[in-house]
Amino acid sequence: MNDEYYMSEVLDAVHSAIKLSGVEFDSSRCDEIDKEMEDYIKKSVNIITNKDKVKFKSTINRKILVPIVVRYYALYNDNLELLECLKNFNFDLDCRINLFPLDRNLSSKFSLKKYVELLNSQEIIFRRFYGSLWGLDDNKKKQALNTFCELISKKNDIALDKKKDNDDEDKYLTRLLSVKNFEFFGKDFILNSSLSQRKVINSLDFHLKENYMAKVFELIKKYRNYYSNLNLCPEILDCLSIDEIASLSQKDVVLYNNVAKRNCGLVSKLHSVLEINPDFSCTFEFTKPEIFKSISAEDMAFLSNDAMIAIEKIRIPTVDNVIIMPIRKINRIIAKDNHLRKKLEAKEAKLHK
Repeated sequence: MNDEYYMSEVLDAVHSAIKLSGVEFDSSRCDEIDKEMEDYIKKSVNIITNKDKVKFKSTINRKILVPIVVRYYALYNDNLELLECLKNFNFDLDCRINLFPLDRNLSSKFSLKKYVELLNSQEIIFRRFYGSLWGLDDNKKKQALNTFCELISKKNDIALDKKKDNDDEDKYLTRLLSVKNFEFFGKDFILNSSLSQRKVINSLDFHLKENYMAKVFELIKKYRNYYSNLNLCPEILDCLSIDEIASLSQKDVVLYNNVAKRNCGLVSKLHSVLEINPDFSCTFEFTKPEIFKSISAEDMAFLSNDAMIAIEKIRIPTVDNVIIMPIRKINRIIAKDNHLRKKLEAKEAKLHK
């Protein structure tokens, strides 16, 4: 085994790492870049010539590989000057090598100084956008790149919540500038949107269907300053009108989120309960699907706190991994609670005569 063999091993590892990173890479250009990289690789890696040693791929240290891959991709994109400016940039992520900043299709849209400044302050915004390009054809990819760069050039802080502290992860609207949002909401709307509108768009699940996105679009167009931490999942969007969503109290937002988190299929039941008694409230523990399914909306709507606590404390047995709800115990608690409530209502009625 000679130097040439191990050089080939190194270059194969480099090519594989670049492809795995998800960046644009035309392997037909490899030969010219390989030749230019050979001297750099020889200086970086001790090429093994001992026949008894195992292959390079199984012995290469990631600490050695990453700088080689990064320089290779910078050279591929004619971006060595940019690489020099990004000396403190973290190219090494746990799962893959973070090469997107060196893609000339992106870097060429900005001046060198501005690009480095934006990358250093908003790397996660750029990285998430670049990830949304995966699988697009060349034409769509080009359009999306142009839209992203135009938006962030015209409004540098478009994907930032400046009210948050710099070390707060929620400061970055990481899902706002995606291909899907460009296509649905449009470049002009996003550019001229309020922070509240952008935060709502950013909160949407990537897999939300267009009919639900259309309802959210209606909501934020009608209520420009609307924002809450309500989970705008399909089940909630099916149950509530945009006016109801916009007027939800924080109590009800918490209730809907708790039920949706437990079981989205029970959101409609909560909606029925709140229609009967708008003052209804309960703990997260009470929103267990087993409990929610076992009580009618009419019975649940006016349950006292004591009754809810008693129901929460009931042991729920399982037989062969099947939950057996103690319906009789629950019904006894509900019946007793209804009886006490009616007695109180009767007393109050006498007092007001």
